[in-house]
Amino acid sequence: GLTCLGMLGFFLVPWLAYEIWLERRRDDDALLKAGWGWRAAFYLYLILMLLFFPPPAPAEFIYFRF
Repeated sequence: GLTCLGMLGFFLVPWLAYEIWLERRRDDDALLKAGWGWRAAFYLYLILMLLFFPPPAPAEFIYFRF
């Protein structure tokens, strides 16, 4: 129960916070204009998401078949 809720929180809360932050600033490029520390934290979060939530099954790139 709590593990699932924790994973949902890890997955959703940062994205919702980011969307709210962009909406308040009314600037879609706000992250690019932010300091390097904020950008590094965001990119680290994205890397952690890729490591913790890989695809359930490997998918073959379809164009390699031809």
